[in-house]
Amino acid sequence: MLSLWSRETYGDIYEDPKRLEAQMKVLEENSVINNTKVNICELSRCRAEFTKYLKLQDAILRQKARAKWLEEGDANTSYFHSTIKDRRRRLSLKKIMNEQNQCLEGNDQIAEGAASFYQNLFSRESVSIDTETINYLPRCITDEDNETLSALPTLQKVKECVFSLDPHSAPGPDGLSGRFYQAA
Repeated sequence: MLSLWSRETYGDIYEDPKRLEAQMKVLEENSVINNTKVNICELSRCRAEFTKYLKLQDAILRQKARAKWLEEGDANTSYFHSTIKDRRRRLSLKKIMNEQNQCLEGNDQIAEGAASFYQNLFSRESVSIDTETINYLPRCITDEDNETLSALPTLQKVKECVFSLDPHSAPGPDGLSGRFYQAA
C-alpha cells in the first residue's frame, strides 16, 4: 500500500533522475541553439525537478544510514569505521581562497593563510566611521527599553536562569554541570 502510494506520488526515484538528466542535456543544447524564454523556463523546470529527486534520494539514504548506524554503530564494525572516515573526509578543508583570490592548498598553506587573515583582521588601523548617518535611522528602542536592557539582572533572575539549566549537561568549557551551580 505504502510503496504503491510512493510510486504514484514520486515515481521511480532512481530512474526518473536519469531520464531528467538526459532531458536536461537536450534542453541545454536547445537553449544554446535557440535561446528563448520558453526553452530557458523548461530547462529551469527540469533542473528543479532533477534537484528534487536528488534531495529525495539523499534523504532516503540518510534514513537508511541512520537505521544501519543504530544497528551497527556501537559494534565497532567496518561500517562504523568507514562512516567516521567519510565524515572526516567531508569535514576536512582541501583548499581555501585568500584575500588576493589565490588558491591555497595543503595543510601548511591553509594554516598560514588563516593565520595571515586573522592577523590582518585584528591588526588593522581603526577606520573612521561616519556616525552622522545614524541620526537618520528611526529610533526603535525607547529610553525605558534601553534602561531595562542595560540594567544588571536581579538576584532572583539569575537564580531562575541557574535553576532552568539541565542538571546533567555541561553549560560551557568549564565542564561543570548545571547541578553544580544549582547546589552552590
